[in-house]
Amino acid sequence: MAVLKGLDCFVYRNSATYASPTWSIVNPVIEVTIDSSVGTIDASNRNSTYRLMLAGLLEWSATIKFNKDKDDADFVALEAAANGRTNVDLLILDGVRTSTGSTGFRVQGFFSSWNESQPLEGAIEIDATIVPAATTNPIATFTGSA
Repeated sequence: MAVLKGLDCFVYRNSATYASPTWSIVNPVIEVTIDSSVGTIDASNRNSTYRLMLAGLLEWSATIKFNKDKDDADFVALEAAANGRTNVDLLILDGVRTSTGSTGFRVQGFFSSWNESQPLEGAIEIDATIVPAATTNPIATFTGSA
């Protein structure tokens, strides 16, 4: 069994176009939590004493914890996008982008939250949540390739 480690996971930011991306690793990332769920539609009827459900819309978001690093160009770009309410193009993978077998998501989205923690003793951290934006490029699964 190959247990994957969070240390080997990566978040990449596209600084070019969607069709011809230029990916760079977002180094200040500490951890990522991906939330994926399926909505439900009540399809109950009189033929059953149980509530019957149909699968509804998929819901997806990712919470990313960063160190605040004003010297990191990718962090600065993401912070500007959060403050400007503009979309970003990210890859969130369980390995290196160029490695066969790495999987994850490509999302064009916006930050629905950007929360800064300034502890008395400790690094300033950002907890941000990205959600898919209404663009012509829907969220997609991604598989790395050599």
